[in-house]
Amino acid sequence: MLVAVLFVIPSLMPLYFINDYDWAIRVSNIVSFVVLFGAGYGWGKNRGANLWKMGLALAAFGLFMGLIAILRGG
Repeated sequence: MLVAVLFVIPSLMPLYFINDYDWAIRVSNIVSFVVLFGAGYGWGKNRGANLWKMGLALAAFGLFMGLIAILRGG
């Protein structure tokens, strides 16, 4: 559970420091994609898979989920 909290904290920082809500959400999404890429990269290193493919796959999944949220009005 601590790992989940540590991965979420960087995504919450733009919401705390940026006053414009729309801009803060977009920056938070970018930070989340970077964190997801890092998690995928680390997962690929742990599993012995291609590091870049794993990082990009996890970031692409996050991008896909973010686009769904945006299209649904979020």
